[in-house]
Amino acid sequence: GGPSPAQRNLRSASTIAVFAGSDAPQVRSDVDAAGNQTVVWPQDGMLMFSTRAAGSSTWSPPVALPGSSDGPFALSVAGDGSAVIAYQGNVVNSSVTGISPVEGTPATIPYQAEASVLLVERPSATAPFAPPQTIYTYKPPMPVTFANVPIGVDFPSGVTAATNGKATVVGMVDETSSTPRLRLTRADKGQPFPEPTVVTDPYVPNQEATTWSFVGFDSAIDKRGNAVIAVGGSTTQGEPDSVIASTSTTKRPVWRQGRDVALCPNRKNTEEGVASGPSVEASPNGGVVLGWACGPNDEGATRGLIGVTAFDTLGPPIASFSTRGARISFALGETANYTLTASKGSRRVRVSGRAAAGHKITRSLRLTEGQWRVTLRATLSSGNATARSKTTKVD
Repeated sequence: GGPSPAQRNLRSASTIAVFAGSDAPQVRSDVDAAGNQTVVWPQDGMLMFSTRAAGSSTWSPPVALPGSSDGPFALSVAGDGSAVIAYQGNVVNSSVTGISPVEGTPATIPYQAEASVLLVERPSATAPFAPPQTIYTYKPPMPVTFANVPIGVDFPSGVTAATNGKATVVGMVDETSSTPRLRLTRADKGQPFPEPTVVTDPYVPNQEATTWSFVGFDSAIDKRGNAVIAVGGSTTQGEPDSVIASTSTTKRPVWRQGRDVALCPNRKNTEEGVASGPSVEASPNGGVVLGWACGPNDEGATRGLIGVTAFDTLGPPIASFSTRGARISFALGETANYTLTASKGSRRVRVSGRAAAGHKITRSLRLTEGQWRVTLRATLSSGNATARSKTTKVD
């Protein structure tokens, strides 16, 4: 008896912190497999975090993250309770004074002289976060003078991070030029992060007349270590608005060159291409899914477009697989190429073919008497494969 989970009422909200001001802060919340919750939010020019144990309504006293600012940040909690928070920190502001070329009078222009992306980690839900480590530090690449002060540069434009408890990925967006730069890195648990890989948008020409506006940023890493980091942005100059995605795997951790998976149309130099997103989620069974929205354009269109793509790491399902002597039968859940390999000592017998989804395949192998190990390997056109082995006895 009793109501199903979907029918139960939500618990009354609990207050974590009270803040002053008219603008509500951004809040990031995540939960582990046991139900332990972590929340991060900006307050009074820094980032605060608090935790709540599963089944409890009591939040821990808010704690400020060392060196933090009220800039971009990201939170990720793995199923085992380990967690990471990536954030803008150690910001140094400066200014330069000179004669204004417009007014002809002395003027002072402020600018961001230095900023870093920091990361704190914890190994479990009850452990404290370790001291922050610096992932990347930005400094203006030139001597700052009144003539070349980087006005309006605020690094980073966005930060993202994801962990599966065994590895962590971190990304940041750099809008310090006309071409967006993604700086991406990953590290196994307990290992240092290498220098971030720079990934750019292949569709945006690197020229001053083109501008790019940041829309959204997200990442995910599945239980096998397959990771995707994606950023959405809008351009002028008639270039396609974009959702740039880069992938990294456990076997090939180096981030691939950015690939535009959306190509939202951009008309009349508007900035209405990528309306929102991307949103990136890891599948519990493996693989990563991306979603985004392409907005309407200024030519009277009232409909947008919701796009979805997947970084599919799964091979075709093996629906059935049986052996009876030298007679092998199987069925696949997806159309795929297959190979049957039988081995006994140094001997190998192999046959291959293509199987339609749901169609039972039966092959008779030319096997001598004795016990053989038969392996079925099914491979999709993407290269994703599934294998299963059985022992069969031939009389």
